[in-house]
Amino acid sequence: SKLIDKNIHGVTGLAYACHYWPSHMAKVDYTKDITCLHQQLLTFSQSTAVLFWIEAMNLLGEKMNCYEGINAIIACLTKASVGTLLIVGKKYITD
Repeated sequence: SKLIDKNIHGVTGLAYACHYWPSHMAKVDYTKDITCLHQQLLTFSQSTAVLFWIEAMNLLGEKMNCYEGINAIIACLTKASVGTLLIVGKKYITD
């Protein structure tokens, strides 16, 4: 639709960022002292911003990649804590 083209595809790099950020985060070595990055990821996962990401992925037709991205982020966060909104989001994707 025109709204998707304007608000997602029309923003340079947004579709790429939505699709690939979880896989980039999954490659981070969380055994090193990167507390700030881990905290930002945790904050994001517990905010409503994660719902906008899920919505954007849905509008892009990337439901399965969103599901895999959520799994990747949960795996990253499991070492310290789990992003509760991601678990909720995962439930809605699979229903």
